[in-house]
Amino acid sequence: MSEPAPLLIAPDPASGHEFSESHNLVFGDLSWKMSVVGFFCLLLSALYVGVLALLLSPLVREDITSPLLWPFLLLAGAGALAFVSGGSRMRSAASHFNAIVRTEGSDVARLLDALRALTGVFRLWGVALAVIAALLLTGLLVSLSGWSA
Repeated sequence: MSEPAPLLIAPDPASGHEFSESHNLVFGDLSWKMSVVGFFCLLLSALYVGVLALLLSPLVREDITSPLLWPFLLLAGAGALAFVSGGSRMRSAASHFNAIVRTEGSDVARLLDALRALTGVFRLWGVALAVIAALLLTGLLVSLSGWSA
């Protein structure tokens, strides 16, 4: 049986620990990439909503009452909301990582802030994926059962 790995104890945020220049390059690169991904998530959500509006407008105008229309709209809304929220949170987390590079005197505290913000991104996307999966499963079950309004 193997021994558990020793716990790594982070320096106290008040200790004033500063990361080296090579560490700052890694944080800066990560910040840039997260910012770009966040921007494209926001852009994708706008495109997503626009394309869905174009596809759904004829259905809404003709008042088609398909039982799959509302789950589809909910799924589309959940997807767009996930991209908007995730993209903005990703950009927020990126700014926290960038603060490590830009400032001096509180790198560990800023790293912890960045990690908290990044945890929020993944928590949000986990919930969004669960909701989207539930909506997809509901739509699949409804379509397989042959239910109609």
